[in-house]
Amino acid sequence: MRIDDDDFTMTWEMIKFMFFDTHNLALWAIPLGLAVLLRVITHKYHHQLIFPLCECFTFRSHTRRIHIQRY
Repeated sequence: MRIDDDDFTMTWEMIKFMFFDTHNLALWAIPLGLAVLLRVITHKYHHQLIFPLCECFTFRSHTRRIHIQRY
């Protein structure tokens, strides 16, 4: 759902849509969970390649998903 800038008003319905809609909640929860997981891993293991490897795996899975969706 796209909302124009002029039509945006902060109402209870808008707050429920932004924060309590299951689709929007899933869109925010997955990256938040991955960020927390990365923080836990980097807290336990102090190696300089943990973050770059995580970025490589994330980028690889993202490009694979784009490649699969094209066909």
